[in-house]
Amino acid sequence: MKTNLNNNFGKFLLVIVTLILMGFIPAKYSSSFKKEKSKIENLTIYSPVVHITANNNKTEYKDSTLSKLNQEFLDSLTNNLLSKKYNLNNSLLSEFNINLFTELFKEVERSPKLLNDISAKEIFQKLNLKSESKYALMLVYNGQINPDYPPHYNIYSGLASNSVIVNPNTTPYSDMRILIFDTENESVVFYDMVSSSNFDPRVSSEVEQLAKKILKKIYYK
Repeated sequence: MKTNLNNNFGKFLLVIVTLILMGFIPAKYSSSFKKEKSKIENLTIYSPVVHITANNNKTEYKDSTLSKLNQEFLDSLTNNLLSKKYNLNNSLLSEFNINLFTELFKEVERSPKLLNDISAKEIFQKLNLKSESKYALMLVYNGQINPDYPPHYNIYSGLASNSVIVNPNTTPYSDMRILIFDTENESVVFYDMVSSSNFDPRVSSEVEQLAKKILKKIYYK
């Protein structure tokens, strides 16, 4: 009995450590959205908000080309996937500043798992969000690459064991979040996120894997 308890506790700790390392926070719902989710037929899809930073440890800047490519890729993927389950309408966003979401994300992450009155009125106002349906979905993707190295480059490969080098940061970073808004009262009713260095913004198959992972709870009603 004691052995089983120790084994179960060990497995529990492993799960917790894994979630922390992946930057995973369990999905959060409002009580009303959780009840209505299986009955939703119409869904608005906002253009993904994407900001990919290039940082070679000397200079840091927004990679506008890579950001645009990922935005278009995520927009197409989201629509193709969710159109199998919902009647979709699309709403394009004007220019945005990803920092607009900082305080909203902090508030959602501080909240209990059951979301209650998380206002998104500032986001609706500054982005002039419009919707033809009660619920609207938005992906927010924040990533970082080192443009001087290819994806998942291992700086130590091929080096002699007695070599001394200054190790640049070559690790990519991806942080993707999904928001479902109740557009009638301009609040957040669903939130989920995954952040990890296992997904490189330059590798479309990895971005696809990350997106499908985070869209799964909305795809399956």
